[in-house]
Amino acid sequence: MTTHLISLLGLPRTDPSGDRKYRTIPYRFPDGHLEVTPTFGLALAAWFRCRRKAPLTFDRVLWLGTASCAWGSLLQTVLGDEAVEQDLFLELFDGQNATQAQLDRLAGLLSARTRQRQECRLIPPCADPEEQGEFVTLLTGELAPRDRVVLDLTHGLRNQSLMLAQSALMLEGAFGVTIEGLFYGGFEIPREANAPAPAVDLTGLLVQARLAQALAAFRQSGDLRTLVQHLPAGGFRTQMENLGHAVAIHDYTQARSLASLALAALPGAGVGVLEAALGSALQTFRARGLAESQYQQAEEHLNRKDFFRATLELFEGAVTRACQRLGLESSDPEDRIRRAVKAMRELDSDDWKALIFLRNQMAHGVATDWHGLMKLAKHPVELEALLRRLLIVIPELVEGVGGRP
Repeated sequence: MTTHLISLLGLPRTDPSGDRKYRTIPYRFPDGHLEVTPTFGLALAAWFRCRRKAPLTFDRVLWLGTASCAWGSLLQTVLGDEAVEQDLFLELFDGQNATQAQLDRLAGLLSARTRQRQECRLIPPCADPEEQGEFVTLLTGELAPRDRVVLDLTHGLRNQSLMLAQSALMLEGAFGVTIEGLFYGGFEIPREANAPAPAVDLTGLLVQARLAQALAAFRQSGDLRTLVQHLPAGGFRTQMENLGHAVAIHDYTQARSLASLALAALPGAGVGVLEAALGSALQTFRARGLAESQYQQAEEHLNRKDFFRATLELFEGAVTRACQRLGLESSDPEDRIRRAVKAMRELDSDDWKALIFLRNQMAHGVATDWHGLMKLAKHPVELEALLRRLLIVIPELVEGVGGRP
């Protein structure tokens, strides 16, 4: 596992003396720490080393920029007056297009002075899809699973900064990299005269984006545990962990009370704009009874095109409700289920038979001689239509069991 700071370089400005370099800017970090530098990535690395909470020295600093970026300014900032003694200094300042060979020499000088591994890479302007693909390929090739990365979005071309920020979730989801932070040196943000520029911590946006992705994954899978790892620590996360386990073992009786506890802990849980969406998701676990919960989960699974779980939940919901209608005791669960299924069969309903056949085929691989149903089950659109109809008629059918209102 390697910790990286990845920093973009942009185009230098030409000052009145004709030098092409960045302006020197004072940056104020969230904890009040002040760094004065032309290059925000250097200030960011210094702040991480000395910050009061979880100080971090990066194993590697990776500078990314086009051939015409401020490579000479970076060298001058790190080496100071000694930079002019280097042949490379004149090459980078006089030339408009740096080569990768020159940047490899630059990386050696930076590493020797800072006593830290520094590397420099040429990147394309990213002006079209082909160049954007090259950028992503280069970026992923520089990292390995479980690496920890901080991204500096300050100095690059605007489209490159957007691409680097957008790549954060891709690096995490597809390549197993952990993004520790997103930062931006806000030198153009309006402030009082001579006041330091804010060093803006954008990591909160990344946290929200992770949670939004996890919420989408939950809506696809129905597994609340996909959400838990992205929730802030606290009471809400604890309640969600408990609820996720209850749902995983289909304990919907317990899930109802746990969902209420989670909803009570949701305000102030630190989930930002996703609070309403999470609240809506939790409402699906607050049905009034076990059978109703199972019916509701069957519908949720069907909405996700999960025909297997939808069929099982509908069947289990019908059996649960039939047991309730018959007043069967729970001391012998297997006997309860046998008697409930028998009572359902006595209704002589083709809809119930269809549900039984589908359940046996999906859960146990048992074929049926009901050839029309077998043929229908092979077509997703027709199978979904049948299950949606069964979701309506089966709960109504079960109310006829036992002859009680």
